[in-house]
Amino acid sequence: MRPNQVTVSMPDLDARILALAENGFSFESGPKGKNWRWREAELFDPDGNRVILYFAGVNRVNPPWRITPP
Repeated sequence: MRPNQVTVSMPDLDARILALAENGFSFESGPKGKNWRWREAELFDPDGNRVILYFAGVNRVNPPWRITPP
């Protein structure tokens, strides 16, 4: 069976990652700023499913590269 991916948005990403790490969660990466202007952290659950925790802020709905329809 192929692992799944779950993405979860959270406004307090850095604080949440710190709290999770202090409680034994092991992260593969992050939180890191991405070139698409989101901050992300990545971890895997015991079944190998990828979990992305992210904060996108205004860039989630209104990124600077958004094309406005005519």
